[in-house]
Amino acid sequence: MDHACPSSLPIELVLYIFDIAADISRQSILSLCLIASWAYEIYLPRLLRVVDLTSDRQSRDFMARLSTERIEDRLSHVRTLWVDRSVQHAQHNPALQAHNMPRLRHLSAPYSLFTAMSLFRAVEPAVGLQVVLSGDVPELALCMRALWDGHALPRVTDTNNEYNLDMPVLNAITHIQLTCPAMGWRSPVFLCANLTHLAMPFVGVMGFNNPIRSLQMMVFVVPSYRSLPTHWDCRMRVVQARRLGRAIFSVTEVDERSKEQWLEAVSGRYPSIWERAKLQTELLEQLYEQCSGNWDAIQTLWQERSSKDDPTLSAISGRGLTPRLRRP
Repeated sequence: MDHACPSSLPIELVLYIFDIAADISRQSILSLCLIASWAYEIYLPRLLRVVDLTSDRQSRDFMARLSTERIEDRLSHVRTLWVDRSVQHAQHNPALQAHNMPRLRHLSAPYSLFTAMSLFRAVEPAVGLQVVLSGDVPELALCMRALWDGHALPRVTDTNNEYNLDMPVLNAITHIQLTCPAMGWRSPVFLCANLTHLAMPFVGVMGFNNPIRSLQMMVFVVPSYRSLPTHWDCRMRVVQARRLGRAIFSVTEVDERSKEQWLEAVSGRYPSIWERAKLQTELLEQLYEQCSGNWDAIQTLWQERSSKDDPTLSAISGRGLTPRLRRP
């Protein structure tokens, strides 16, 4: 095919049409970009900004389509990478390495993939990487053991209670979201020197005395399926901790974390978990002052506002918001 776009249409309109087509079928547009050189030149960098791998077959197809010829060039466009827990192929793919993704800023992956990515050994990413680590407690335990015992990453040493780890990717991480508690002293979150935001499930009073010096925002997440008393136990403790000057927040997740929710938040089309936590905590503090610390009254007011589709509560949950539409 010709290297030039065989059309007299303005490039902005071509990109707009491709955006619509990509929303319908990203695979079809990816195929076109890898076959037609003109499509590759004008759209593949845009398409590869977000890569979501939800199955082993999709992961294999994706890497096969990219081929190995220009793999470094093509993966260098990736800014957001989602890898589902069911994907095993990605863990053993030598091409999926961090030095091939220097622009990577958002990563959502299973704990096992994070440690298996020997890809993170010799890369110096810019500070600003935001990570979501998914899985359950046993998986996280294995992740920590790999970090500390050096099975997947260089060995960690402990000298005078200070951690020494020559691991650039850990220094690049600024935001971490965990799907299970990880506040033990042997947790990898304590090895991230530039960590400013940490979100994790609420498990009671653990973690309120936060020893991470760089942390600016700690968010405790209460899944919607947990009992109502658990929600209010978390909120009460958060407000009390904040009155002592701690940068602690809380948020209730309406649904289980999904790829769609995460990608929408990463794109800025919906509020991030950090934005929602700030909104919820600010509202709690307002109600605390209004009710003079009477938690029964606070719960009553909260429930009244929830039943009336209060815009603040809708923003906290991500409900009632209209996604921004693409424009040419």
